[in-house]
Amino acid sequence: SGRLDGSSKFGTLNKYGFFPSVSAAWRISKEKFFSQFEAVNDLKLRMSAGTVGNEGIPSGSTLSLLGNRPYFFGEGSSAKVIGSYVYSLQNNDLKWEVTKQFDVGMDLSMFRSRIEFTAETYLKNTSDLLLYLPVNRSSGFDYVWSNVGDLQNRGMEFSLNTINLEDEFKWSTRFNLSFNRNEVTNLDKSNNIYGTAIMNILDWTMISEGEPVGVIYGYKSDGIIQIDEDPAQVPFFPSKIARFGDRKYIDKNKDGKLTVDDYYKLGNAHPDFSFGFKNTISYKNFSLDIYIQGDYGNEIVNFNRFQLESFDGFQNNSAVALERWTVDNPTNKYPRANASPHGIVMSDVVVEDGSYARLKEVILSYSIPQKLLNKFKIKNIQLAVSGRNLITLTHYSGYDPEVSIYGGSVFGKGADYGAYPMAKSVLFSINATF
Repeated sequence: SGRLDGSSKFGTLNKYGFFPSVSAAWRISKEKFFSQFEAVNDLKLRMSAGTVGNEGIPSGSTLSLLGNRPYFFGEGSSAKVIGSYVYSLQNNDLKWEVTKQFDVGMDLSMFRSRIEFTAETYLKNTSDLLLYLPVNRSSGFDYVWSNVGDLQNRGMEFSLNTINLEDEFKWSTRFNLSFNRNEVTNLDKSNNIYGTAIMNILDWTMISEGEPVGVIYGYKSDGIIQIDEDPAQVPFFPSKIARFGDRKYIDKNKDGKLTVDDYYKLGNAHPDFSFGFKNTISYKNFSLDIYIQGDYGNEIVNFNRFQLESFDGFQNNSAVALERWTVDNPTNKYPRANASPHGIVMSDVVVEDGSYARLKEVILSYSIPQKLLNKFKIKNIQLAVSGRNLITLTHYSGYDPEVSIYGGSVFGKGADYGAYPMAKSVLFSINATF
Protein backbone atom coordinates (compact mmCIF):
# COMPACT_ATOMS: atom_id res chain seq x y z
CA SER A 1 0.00 0.00 0.00
CA GLY A 2 0.98 3.60 -0.35
CA ARG A 3 -0.60 6.87 0.63
CA LEU A 4 0.04 10.47 -0.31
CA ASP A 5 -0.74 12.92 2.49
CA GLY A 6 -0.80 16.69 2.35
CA SER A 7 -0.87 19.17 5.22
CA SER A 8 -1.05 22.96 5.26
CA LYS A 9 0.95 22.92 8.50
CA PHE A 10 4.22 22.57 6.60
CA GLY A 11 6.30 24.84 4.41
CA THR A 12 5.42 25.78 0.86
CA LEU A 13 7.68 23.17 -0.75
CA ASN A 14 7.04 20.38 1.78
CA LYS A 15 3.27 20.08 2.10
CA TYR A 16 3.09 16.53 0.70
CA GLY A 17 4.60 13.24 1.79
CA PHE A 18 4.39 9.74 0.28
CA PHE A 19 4.31 6.83 2.73
CA PRO A 20 4.44 3.24 1.39
CA SER A 21 4.19 0.00 3.40
CA VAL A 22 4.26 -3.77 2.83
CA SER A 23 3.38 -6.78 4.96
CA ALA A 24 3.50 -10.56 4.57
CA ALA A 25 2.68 -13.61 6.69
CA TRP A 26 3.29 -17.36 6.54
CA ARG A 27 0.82 -19.59 8.36
CA ILE A 28 3.11 -22.54 8.97
CA SER A 29 0.42 -24.59 10.70
CA LYS A 30 -1.40 -24.98 7.35
CA GLU A 31 1.57 -26.67 5.70
CA LYS A 32 1.42 -30.45 5.18
CA PHE A 33 4.73 -31.09 6.93
CA PHE A 34 3.34 -29.49 10.10
CA SER A 35 0.36 -31.79 10.53
CA GLN A 36 2.32 -34.07 12.87
CA PHE A 37 2.34 -31.37 15.60
CA GLU A 38 -1.17 -31.92 16.92
CA ALA A 39 -0.73 -29.80 20.04
CA VAL A 40 -0.24 -26.68 17.89
CA ASN A 41 -3.44 -25.54 16.23
CA ASP A 42 -2.02 -22.30 14.79
CA LEU A 43 1.46 -20.95 14.06
CA LYS A 44 2.11 -17.87 11.99
CA LEU A 45 5.19 -15.81 11.19
CA ARG A 46 4.66 -12.25 9.99
CA MET A 47 6.68 -9.31 8.77
CA SER A 48 5.88 -5.72 7.97
CA ALA A 49 7.82 -2.67 6.85
CA GLY A 50 6.66 0.80 6.04
CA THR A 51 6.71 4.50 6.66
CA VAL A 52 4.30 6.86 8.35
CA GLY A 53 4.24 10.64 8.55
CA ASN A 54 3.62 12.81 11.59
CA GLU A 55 1.94 16.22 11.32
CA GLY A 56 1.08 16.51 15.02
CA ILE A 57 1.89 20.20 15.33
CA PRO A 58 -0.40 23.23 15.64
CA SER A 59 -1.75 24.98 12.55
CA GLY A 60 0.36 27.91 11.45
CA SER A 61 3.57 26.43 12.84
CA THR A 62 5.60 27.64 9.87
CA LEU A 63 4.54 31.25 10.47
CA SER A 64 5.66 34.00 12.78
CA LEU A 65 2.88 34.17 15.36
CA LEU A 66 1.81 36.92 17.75
CA GLY A 67 1.46 36.63 21.51
CA ASN A 68 0.36 38.98 24.28
CA ARG A 69 2.61 40.45 26.93
CA PRO A 70 2.12 43.12 29.63
CA TYR A 71 4.10 46.37 29.32
CA PHE A 72 4.58 49.08 31.98
CA PHE A 73 4.90 52.75 31.06
CA GLY A 74 6.22 55.72 33.00
CA GLU A 75 8.94 55.89 35.63
CA GLY A 76 7.65 54.28 38.81
CA SER A 77 4.28 53.82 37.16
CA SER A 78 2.25 50.71 37.80
CA ALA A 79 0.06 51.24 34.72
CA LYS A 80 0.00 48.02 32.76
CA VAL A 81 -0.80 47.82 29.06
CA ILE A 82 -1.26 44.58 27.13
CA GLY A 83 0.69 44.60 23.89
CA SER A 84 1.44 42.10 21.15
CA TYR A 85 4.79 40.75 20.06
CA VAL A 86 6.09 38.18 17.58
CA TYR A 87 7.23 35.15 19.59
CA SER A 88 7.78 32.40 17.00
CA LEU A 89 10.26 32.40 14.15
CA GLN A 90 9.00 31.69 10.63
CA ASN A 91 10.26 28.43 9.07
CA ASN A 92 9.25 27.77 5.47
CA ASP A 93 11.46 24.66 5.37
CA LEU A 94 9.39 22.77 7.98
CA LYS A 95 8.45 19.30 6.69
CA TRP A 96 6.92 15.96 7.64
CA GLU A 97 8.41 13.91 10.43
CA VAL A 98 8.85 10.43 8.95
CA THR A 99 9.08 7.12 10.82
CA LYS A 100 10.31 3.98 9.07
CA GLN A 101 9.40 0.82 10.94
CA PHE A 102 10.30 -2.85 10.51
CA ASP A 103 8.47 -5.57 12.47
CA VAL A 104 8.90 -9.32 12.78
CA GLY A 105 6.41 -11.29 14.83
CA MET A 106 5.16 -14.77 15.68
CA ASP A 107 1.68 -15.94 16.74
CA LEU A 108 1.37 -19.33 18.41
CA SER A 109 -1.81 -21.09 19.56
CA MET A 110 -1.78 -24.46 21.31
CA PHE A 111 -4.15 -27.01 22.82
CA ARG A 112 -7.24 -25.75 20.99
CA SER A 113 -6.36 -22.12 21.75
CA ARG A 114 -6.07 -22.65 25.50
CA ILE A 115 -2.56 -21.18 25.25
CA GLU A 116 -1.89 -18.24 22.93
CA PHE A 117 1.53 -16.64 22.73
CA THR A 118 2.64 -13.63 20.68
CA ALA A 119 6.18 -12.30 20.32
CA GLU A 120 7.18 -9.27 18.32
CA THR A 121 10.33 -7.25 17.75
CA TYR A 122 10.51 -3.88 16.03
CA LEU A 123 12.93 -1.23 14.82
CA LYS A 124 11.71 2.32 14.29
CA ASN A 125 13.86 5.06 12.77
CA THR A 126 12.35 8.53 12.91
CA SER A 127 13.88 11.30 10.81
CA ASP A 128 13.27 15.07 10.69
CA LEU A 129 11.95 15.12 14.26
CA LEU A 130 9.45 17.92 14.85
CA LEU A 131 10.27 19.92 17.94
CA TYR A 132 9.21 23.27 19.40
CA LEU A 133 12.74 24.53 19.79
CA PRO A 134 13.78 27.37 22.14
CA VAL A 135 15.95 29.96 20.37
CA ASN A 136 18.29 32.61 21.75
CA ARG A 137 16.07 35.53 22.76
CA SER A 138 18.63 37.99 21.44
CA SER A 139 17.14 37.06 18.05
CA GLY A 140 13.89 38.71 19.10
CA PHE A 141 11.99 35.41 19.16
CA ASP A 142 11.26 32.76 21.78
CA TYR A 143 10.66 29.55 19.83
CA VAL A 144 10.62 27.99 16.39
CA TRP A 145 9.09 24.78 15.07
CA SER A 146 11.91 22.89 13.41
CA ASN A 147 13.07 19.50 12.11
CA VAL A 148 15.95 18.78 14.45
CA GLY A 149 17.34 15.29 13.83
CA ASP A 150 16.81 11.55 13.97
CA LEU A 151 15.64 9.11 16.65
CA GLN A 152 15.72 5.32 16.87
CA ASN A 153 13.38 3.11 18.91
CA ARG A 154 13.84 -0.63 19.16
CA GLY A 155 12.15 -3.13 21.36
CA MET A 156 10.30 -6.35 21.97
CA GLU A 157 6.76 -7.14 23.09
CA PHE A 158 5.36 -10.39 24.46
CA SER A 159 1.85 -11.45 25.35
CA LEU A 160 0.53 -14.69 26.81
CA ASN A 161 -3.15 -15.61 27.07
CA THR A 162 -4.16 -18.81 28.82
CA ILE A 163 -7.40 -20.58 29.70
CA ASN A 164 -6.44 -22.20 32.98
CA LEU A 165 -9.81 -23.72 33.87
CA GLU A 166 -13.05 -24.07 31.97
CA ASP A 167 -16.47 -25.72 32.35
CA GLU A 168 -18.52 -24.38 35.30
CA PHE A 169 -15.54 -22.77 37.05
CA LYS A 170 -13.62 -20.65 34.54
CA TRP A 171 -10.28 -18.93 34.93
CA SER A 172 -8.32 -17.14 32.21
CA THR A 173 -5.11 -15.10 32.39
CA ARG A 174 -3.59 -12.41 30.19
CA PHE A 175 -0.01 -11.22 30.61
CA ASN A 176 1.97 -8.73 28.51
CA LEU A 177 5.54 -7.48 28.77
CA SER A 178 7.22 -4.78 26.67
CA PHE A 179 10.76 -3.46 26.36
CA ASN A 180 11.75 -0.30 24.49
CA ARG A 181 15.09 1.47 24.05
CA ASN A 182 15.51 4.76 22.23
CA GLU A 183 18.48 6.78 21.13
CA VAL A 184 18.93 10.15 19.45
CA THR A 185 21.07 9.19 16.47
CA ASN A 186 21.50 12.64 14.96
CA LEU A 187 21.05 16.29 15.97
CA ASP A 188 21.67 18.60 13.06
CA LYS A 189 20.47 21.79 14.77
CA SER A 190 22.36 21.78 18.06
CA ASN A 191 24.85 19.85 20.18
CA ASN A 192 22.25 19.66 22.96
CA ILE A 193 18.63 20.77 23.20
CA TYR A 194 17.63 21.76 26.71
CA GLY A 195 14.24 21.02 28.16
CA THR A 196 11.44 23.03 29.70
CA ALA A 197 12.38 25.04 32.78
CA ILE A 198 10.78 23.99 36.06
CA MET A 199 11.46 25.93 39.28
CA ASN A 200 13.90 28.04 37.20
CA ILE A 201 15.91 24.91 36.44
CA LEU A 202 16.34 24.73 32.67
CA ASP A 203 18.88 22.02 31.98
CA TRP A 204 17.58 19.18 34.20
CA THR A 205 16.86 17.23 31.01
CA MET A 206 18.19 17.60 27.51
CA ILE A 207 18.29 15.86 24.16
CA SER A 208 21.82 14.79 23.27
CA GLU A 209 23.15 12.85 20.31
CA GLY A 210 23.92 9.26 21.25
CA GLU A 211 21.71 9.37 24.36
CA PRO A 212 18.10 8.35 25.00
CA VAL A 213 15.35 10.95 25.21
CA GLY A 214 14.41 11.41 28.85
CA VAL A 215 17.84 11.28 30.51
CA ILE A 216 17.86 13.22 33.79
CA TYR A 217 20.94 15.33 34.61
CA GLY A 218 22.10 17.06 37.79
CA TYR A 219 24.64 17.18 40.60
CA LYS A 220 25.55 14.27 42.85
CA SER A 221 25.16 15.16 46.51
CA ASP A 222 28.00 14.49 48.93
CA GLY A 223 26.51 15.03 52.37
CA ILE A 224 26.33 18.18 54.50
CA ILE A 225 29.12 20.57 55.51
CA GLN A 226 29.85 19.74 59.16
CA ILE A 227 31.45 21.80 61.97
CA ASP A 228 34.78 19.99 61.67
CA GLU A 229 35.14 21.00 57.98
CA ASP A 230 36.37 24.20 56.38
CA PRO A 231 33.53 25.59 54.18
CA ALA A 232 36.05 27.63 52.17
CA GLN A 233 37.61 24.38 50.94
CA VAL A 234 34.29 22.92 49.76
CA PRO A 235 33.56 23.33 46.02
CA PHE A 236 30.52 25.60 45.78
CA PHE A 237 28.50 27.75 43.40
CA PRO A 238 30.09 30.92 42.00
CA SER A 239 29.01 34.14 43.79
CA LYS A 240 27.70 32.12 46.74
CA ILE A 241 29.41 31.41 50.04
CA ALA A 242 29.35 27.94 51.53
CA ARG A 243 28.45 27.70 55.22
CA PHE A 244 28.07 25.01 57.84
CA GLY A 245 24.91 22.99 57.20
CA ASP A 246 24.84 23.55 53.43
CA ARG A 247 24.64 20.59 51.11
CA LYS A 248 27.83 19.48 49.36
CA TYR A 249 28.04 18.29 45.74
CA ILE A 250 30.74 16.40 43.85
CA ASP A 251 33.06 18.61 41.82
CA LYS A 252 33.21 16.36 38.77
CA ASN A 253 35.87 18.26 36.80
CA LYS A 254 37.90 19.25 39.91
CA ASP A 255 37.97 22.96 39.10
CA GLY A 256 36.94 24.03 42.61
CA LYS A 257 33.47 25.34 41.68
CA LEU A 258 30.06 23.92 40.80
CA THR A 259 28.69 24.49 37.29
CA VAL A 260 26.66 22.48 34.78
CA ASP A 261 29.96 20.91 33.75
CA ASP A 262 29.72 18.93 36.98
CA TYR A 263 26.38 17.36 36.04
CA TYR A 264 26.00 13.58 36.12
CA LYS A 265 23.43 11.36 34.47
CA LEU A 266 21.03 10.71 37.32
CA GLY A 267 18.50 8.47 35.67
CA ASN A 268 16.15 7.81 32.77
CA ALA A 269 12.46 8.65 32.67
CA HIS A 270 11.78 5.59 30.49
CA PRO A 271 11.27 2.24 32.25
CA ASP A 272 13.39 -0.82 31.58
CA PHE A 273 10.13 -2.65 30.96
CA SER A 274 6.36 -2.29 31.41
CA PHE A 275 3.89 -5.04 32.19
CA GLY A 276 0.21 -5.84 32.55
CA PHE A 277 -1.41 -8.84 34.25
CA LYS A 278 -5.13 -9.64 34.15
CA ASN A 279 -7.08 -12.56 35.61
CA THR A 280 -10.73 -13.29 34.92
CA ILE A 281 -12.51 -15.80 37.15
CA SER A 282 -16.15 -16.79 36.80
CA TYR A 283 -18.43 -19.27 38.56
CA LYS A 284 -22.07 -19.61 37.63
CA ASN A 285 -23.43 -16.04 37.67
CA PHE A 286 -20.43 -14.47 39.41
CA SER A 287 -17.44 -12.94 37.65
CA LEU A 288 -14.24 -11.40 39.02
CA ASP A 289 -11.69 -9.38 37.00
CA ILE A 290 -8.35 -8.34 38.49
CA TYR A 291 -5.95 -6.14 36.51
CA ILE A 292 -2.41 -5.19 37.62
CA GLN A 293 -0.03 -2.94 35.69
CA GLY A 294 3.35 -1.39 36.31
CA ASP A 295 6.74 -0.07 35.19
CA TYR A 296 10.22 -0.99 36.35
CA GLY A 297 13.53 0.83 36.13
CA ASN A 298 12.50 4.44 35.49
CA GLU A 299 13.30 7.54 37.53
CA ILE A 300 11.12 10.51 38.53
CA VAL A 301 12.22 14.04 39.41
CA ASN A 302 10.20 15.03 42.48
CA PHE A 303 10.13 18.80 41.98
CA ASN A 304 7.65 19.09 44.85
CA ARG A 305 10.55 18.55 47.24
CA PHE A 306 12.14 21.84 46.18
CA GLN A 307 9.17 23.56 47.77
CA LEU A 308 8.50 21.23 50.68
CA GLU A 309 12.15 20.92 51.75
CA SER A 310 13.28 24.52 51.19
CA PHE A 311 13.45 25.33 54.95
CA ASP A 312 13.38 29.04 54.09
CA GLY A 313 10.45 30.11 56.28
CA PHE A 314 8.51 31.63 53.38
CA GLN A 315 6.21 28.69 52.64
CA ASN A 316 4.87 25.48 54.09
CA ASN A 317 7.38 22.68 54.53
CA SER A 318 7.02 18.97 55.09
CA ALA A 319 7.65 17.43 58.50
CA VAL A 320 11.26 16.60 57.52
CA ALA A 321 12.03 20.24 58.36
CA LEU A 322 12.22 19.04 61.97
CA GLU A 323 15.15 16.83 60.95
CA ARG A 324 17.18 19.63 59.30
CA TRP A 325 20.83 20.23 60.13
CA THR A 326 21.61 22.20 63.26
CA VAL A 327 24.66 22.36 65.50
CA ASP A 328 22.87 20.06 67.93
CA ASN A 329 21.57 17.79 65.13
CA PRO A 330 24.49 17.39 62.69
CA THR A 331 22.56 15.23 60.22
CA ASN A 332 24.09 14.33 56.89
CA LYS A 333 20.71 14.15 55.14
CA TYR A 334 18.91 17.52 55.28
CA PRO A 335 20.58 20.95 55.06
CA ARG A 336 20.16 23.84 57.48
CA ALA A 337 17.30 26.32 57.47
CA ASN A 338 18.25 29.40 55.50
CA ALA A 339 16.25 32.51 54.53
CA SER A 340 18.32 32.62 51.32
CA PRO A 341 18.45 28.91 50.51
CA HIS A 342 20.56 27.03 48.04
CA GLY A 343 17.82 24.41 47.93
CA ILE A 344 16.75 24.82 44.30
CA VAL A 345 19.61 22.75 42.94
CA MET A 346 19.02 19.89 40.55
CA SER A 347 20.63 16.84 42.15
CA ASP A 348 20.16 13.18 42.93
CA VAL A 349 18.41 14.26 46.16
CA VAL A 350 15.16 14.80 44.24
CA VAL A 351 15.57 11.96 41.70
CA GLU A 352 13.71 8.88 42.87
CA ASP A 353 12.98 5.37 41.69
CA GLY A 354 9.66 5.49 39.83
CA SER A 355 9.08 1.74 39.59
CA TYR A 356 5.62 0.64 40.65
CA ALA A 357 3.03 -2.12 40.51
CA ARG A 358 -0.59 -1.01 40.77
CA LEU A 359 -3.82 -2.85 41.33
CA LYS A 360 -5.41 -0.88 38.53
CA GLU A 361 -8.88 -2.36 38.49
CA VAL A 362 -11.00 -4.98 40.27
CA ILE A 363 -14.54 -5.77 39.10
CA LEU A 364 -16.89 -8.15 40.88
CA SER A 365 -20.20 -8.70 39.07
CA TYR A 366 -23.30 -10.84 39.46
CA SER A 367 -25.89 -11.56 36.78
CA ILE A 368 -29.39 -12.24 38.08
CA PRO A 369 -30.59 -15.70 36.89
CA GLN A 370 -32.48 -15.60 33.59
CA LYS A 371 -35.38 -17.67 34.94
CA LEU A 372 -36.21 -14.95 37.42
CA LEU A 373 -35.93 -12.19 34.82
CA ASN A 374 -38.21 -13.92 32.31
CA LYS A 375 -41.15 -13.39 34.66
CA PHE A 376 -40.69 -9.62 34.32
CA LYS A 377 -39.75 -9.68 30.62
CA ILE A 378 -36.27 -8.37 31.36
CA LYS A 379 -33.41 -9.59 29.20
CA ASN A 380 -30.52 -9.02 31.60
CA ILE A 381 -29.62 -7.38 34.92
CA GLN A 382 -26.04 -7.27 36.14
CA LEU A 383 -24.97 -5.91 39.53
CA ALA A 384 -21.33 -4.89 39.88
CA VAL A 385 -18.89 -3.27 42.25
CA SER A 386 -15.55 -2.07 40.89
CA GLY A 387 -12.49 -0.41 42.32
CA ARG A 388 -9.70 1.48 40.56
CA ASN A 389 -6.18 2.30 41.72
CA LEU A 390 -6.81 0.47 44.97
CA ILE A 391 -3.23 -0.49 45.90
CA THR A 392 0.11 0.83 44.62
CA LEU A 393 3.45 -0.72 45.53
CA THR A 394 6.31 1.74 45.03
CA HIS A 395 9.33 3.35 46.71
CA TYR A 396 8.45 6.76 45.24
CA SER A 397 7.77 9.31 48.00
CA GLY A 398 5.41 11.48 45.94
CA TYR A 399 1.67 11.11 45.58
CA ASP A 400 1.71 9.06 42.39
CA PRO A 401 4.51 7.30 40.45
CA GLU A 402 2.36 7.24 37.30
CA VAL A 403 2.97 10.91 36.62
CA SER A 404 4.17 13.38 33.99
CA ILE A 405 3.14 17.02 34.26
CA TYR A 406 3.72 17.60 30.55
CA GLY A 407 1.87 14.53 29.29
CA GLY A 408 3.66 13.02 26.29
CA SER A 409 6.14 15.87 25.86
CA VAL A 410 9.69 14.64 25.33
CA PHE A 411 10.89 17.40 27.69
CA GLY A 412 8.56 16.66 30.57
CA LYS A 413 8.85 12.91 30.99
CA GLY A 414 9.39 11.90 34.57
CA ALA A 415 8.63 15.33 36.04
CA ASP A 416 6.33 15.58 39.07
CA TYR A 417 5.47 19.12 40.17
CA GLY A 418 2.02 19.51 41.69
CA ALA A 419 0.47 16.88 39.43
CA TYR A 420 -2.91 15.62 40.61
CA PRO A 421 -2.62 11.94 41.54
CA MET A 422 -4.73 9.08 40.19
CA ALA A 423 -7.89 8.90 42.28
CA LYS A 424 -8.75 5.78 44.21
CA SER A 425 -12.41 5.04 43.49
CA VAL A 426 -15.11 2.47 44.22
CA LEU A 427 -18.16 2.27 41.95
CA PHE A 428 -21.44 0.43 42.38
CA SER A 429 -23.47 -0.14 39.22
CA ILE A 430 -26.61 -1.78 37.85
CA ASN A 431 -26.76 -2.65 34.16
CA ALA A 432 -30.20 -3.64 32.87
CA THR A 433 -31.33 -4.63 29.38
CA PHE A 434 -35.06 -4.66 28.61
